[in-house]
Amino acid sequence: MTLFAQGPVVLDGGLATQLEAQGHNLNHSLWSAKLLLSEPQAIVDAHLAYLQAGANCIISASYQASLDGFLNMGLAESEARDAMALSGVLARQALALAREQVDQPVFLAHSVGPYGAILANGSEYHGLYGVSDQTLFDFHSHRLPLLAAKPNELLACETIPCLQEARVLARVLEQQHNPAWVSFACQDEARLNDGSPIEAAIELYGKHAKVVALGINCTPIQHVSGLIARIARVTDKPILVYPNSGECFDACTKTWHTPNPSPKLAELALEWQQLGAVAIGGCCRVGPEQIAELAAKLER
Repeated sequence: MTLFAQGPVVLDGGLATQLEAQGHNLNHSLWSAKLLLSEPQAIVDAHLAYLQAGANCIISASYQASLDGFLNMGLAESEARDAMALSGVLARQALALAREQVDQPVFLAHSVGPYGAILANGSEYHGLYGVSDQTLFDFHSHRLPLLAAKPNELLACETIPCLQEARVLARVLEQQHNPAWVSFACQDEARLNDGSPIEAAIELYGKHAKVVALGINCTPIQHVSGLIARIARVTDKPILVYPNSGECFDACTKTWHTPNPSPKLAELALEWQQLGAVAIGGCCRVGPEQIAELAAKLER
C-alpha cells in the first residue's frame, strides 16, 4: 500500500475533537456524522486543519454513521444512502484543497467503526455486545458498500474492542475489494477492551490479503509502547497507533477526566517508531496542534 511504503506516516487526530473546537455540539446518536446533513463544510474544514498541521492521512466522518441512523432521522432510503457516501466526498474535497497547499502526499481512509459505536451507548468501551456472529457479519457486510470507497482507498476498521468482532470482521473483509487497516481498542498493555489478548486479535489477520496494516487506537496513551511490542512479535504487517490524549472517558456522563498528567503524543512518537510503528496519529482529544508537534518530531 502506497501510504505505508513512504516512510513515517502521520495520521490525523480526533475528528470530533476538532469539530467541537470549531463550536459544534456532537451530543447525538450519529456523533460527527450528524454534521454530514447539517453542516458538511465544517467536516471539510476539520479535515483540512489536520492536513495543514502535517497529517498525510485523514479518516472520514463515518465512524458512527449507519443507514438505520439516518433513516431514524426521517430520511428516505435514497437520502440515507447518499448521506453515507457523503463522508468520503467531503474528505476528498479536503484532500483536493490540501494538495494545493501542502508539499506532501495525502490520503483518505474511510472510518469503519465497531458495532458498538452505532449503538451510541458506549459499548465499544467494553465490547460485550451480547449478539450473534451473524448479527455482526450482517451489520458490517451491509454497511461497508454504503461508504462508496473508490478503488485503492483504504478502509479504517477502527476501535474494534472484542475478539468476537475481530473474527467476524476478518470474514467480512475477505469479500471486500478495498485494502483495509484494522486497529483495536485496548484496556491495558496486553488486552482488548473485552479482556482478550491483543496477540489473538492480531493473529487473525496475519495472512489476510486485504489487511495492509494492524494496530491500536482509542486507547490510553500510556499503554501504547507495551502494545506495539506485543503486536510486533506476532505480525510482519505495518503497525499503526493513534491513541487518545491520556484523558479517561466516562461513557455514562460522556465527559473526559484527567486523573494524572500524561506524556504528550510527540514526546512518545520516536519511542513508538523505534518499537516498530510506521504510522502514528491521535484519536480522542488529540487536535491539530498535537498533530503539528508530532509531524515536526517524526522524520519525514
